[in-house]
Amino acid sequence: MAIKLGSKVKDSITDYAGIAVARTEFLYGCVKVCVESKKLKDGAIQEEWIDEFRLEKHPTVIVSPTPPLGTEVNDSITGFSGIATSRTEQLNHCIRIGVTSKKERNDKGAPLELWFDEQRLGLKTAKVEKPPGGPGPTATHRRIPTS
Repeated sequence: MAIKLGSKVKDSITDYAGIAVARTEFLYGCVKVCVESKKLKDGAIQEEWIDEFRLEKHPTVIVSPTPPLGTEVNDSITGFSGIATSRTEQLNHCIRIGVTSKKERNDKGAPLELWFDEQRLGLKTAKVEKPPGGPGPTATHRRIPTS
């Protein structure tokens, strides 16, 4: 049975656990699944390609729609959080969001920025904006005569 992308999985041999983020089927029947760890290592995302038959499935991760730029977001897999600062749409319509950490720094002292597929990101705090001015619900509307 195929592993559903977004599922929590664990390698039955090595106990490596994470989220299934990609699946590749090969010509002669081998199927490998890319499993991404929930933990960053040296500021980088960790992943392993594992034969599908070795993986044990767990409940599916819930993912959210694309967050607007400028909102605080968190990655549903690693928990990395920051501000959505950039958006890239690729030829195959894959949308990736650049997230800049408010706390973590890279080895040069600059804010750490990581890229994630849009479906992985959830809003950490909703950005509420006041709508622009104009007639409100109690305003009286007049019909403007046309000639």
